[in-house]
Amino acid sequence: MFRVFACVVICLLPMEINLKYTYKEADMHHKTDEYVEVRCSDTDKISEAIILKESAEQIRVELNGIPMTFRKHRSNIFVCNMHGLEFVLNRS
Repeated sequence: MFRVFACVVICLLPMEINLKYTYKEADMHHKTDEYVEVRCSDTDKISEAIILKESAEQIRVELNGIPMTFRKHRSNIFVCNMHGLEFVLNRS
């Protein structure tokens, strides 16, 4: 009896979810106008990506709408492993 009553009370309460930003919109605020070349070392394809956020140890980019995080491998070389592929970003 109590379970049914609790369910009815919860279901009748007006619930309003107000998220300020979605994940994608939050990343949009950090976008720069700087593009970099990303190379897939498995397929040797090169694409352009826009930098979302950059620090000394990692670079976050958006490649065709997909956010990717590259971690520093060597000086000026950043690597990202995603979906079984390796992507390389050379930051000179």
